[in-house]
Amino acid sequence: NQLNFFKNIGTTGMPKFSPEPSIFPNTDQAGKIFTSNDFPTQNGAPFLIRSQGKFIMLMGTEDADILAYDQIEGHIYGTFNVLYSKTGNINQGRKVTVALADIDHDDYYEMAVGNERGGIVFYNTIFKTDSVSSIGDAEHAAKNIELYPNPASTSLFVKTNDDSMALSLESILGNHIMVLTANQVNQLPPLPSGMYLVKAKTRSAITTYKIIVTSN
Repeated sequence: NQLNFFKNIGTTGMPKFSPEPSIFPNTDQAGKIFTSNDFPTQNGAPFLIRSQGKFIMLMGTEDADILAYDQIEGHIYGTFNVLYSKTGNINQGRKVTVALADIDHDDYYEMAVGNERGGIVFYNTIFKTDSVSSIGDAEHAAKNIELYPNPASTSLFVKTNDDSMALSLESILGNHIMVLTANQVNQLPPLPSGMYLVKAKTRSAITTYKIIVTSN
């Protein structure tokens, strides 16, 4: 049994990977979740979510229900912690796969579960989302912001008619780079070429916009 992890050896905007899973910095035993060639946990289908500031990995299996792990960050080459060995006591048969999203916008993930027989069953979960914007609020925010130039190089202008909007520039992984000021030219620091995110936060929604930065 293997859980392959491929480390990005490029940049956030221009990713690059080595194809061999067993050669460092990759690993074919991420989190050491497989202690042996255990049939029930074969055919794992992992799905990562971020809940309350941490990553949680849920994994469907051949015949071992749905496993949930935390302590993901910093333990790729170590051992993940088993959060739940039978998540929700759900048993939907063999070769189970899962997918999660906040479908009804209640700030909690819903989980879709499928198996080799076909069909999908939906469940509510106890996993709280980090931040959720309603579709209506996000669409409203999208109509009230313009970014230019895009691609950007040394500066970025953010045009909006919402004076309460808080703006920031982040890496594609969500790392903060700088605070942006609306309706004026923002001078950008030297940045590697690639994709970045502009986060627009209002009282009711958080919306992100993609921009491309090209270095001189």
